[in-house]
Amino acid sequence: MDITQKLRFLREEKGFSQHYVALKLKVSQQAYQKIETDESKLTISKLRAILQVLESDLQTFFTPNTTDDRISVILEEIIDMKKKIANFEKLLKRIKKGHK
Repeated sequence: MDITQKLRFLREEKGFSQHYVALKLKVSQQAYQKIETDESKLTISKLRAILQVLESDLQTFFTPNTTDDRISVILEEIIDMKKKIANFEKLLKRIKKGHK
């Protein structure tokens, strides 16, 4: 799990939205989203600020935790499956409309 994935996991574990974290950091939600999607440079100072909002610190964040890593992988798989199901449901609706 890379740093940005771990940030997302920690944020979701805390029940915080990207919008909430962005407000606390005094940046736009889009700016914070770019950090989580690795589209923006993440400096140590930014990371410290984010971890403070997420009620964590550098030492805790970088301490290996294989259980969290496994949970993160499972959560990613669930999110991917939800997307696939949603796309499948849309396809079924289009097919049903075509048969009426």
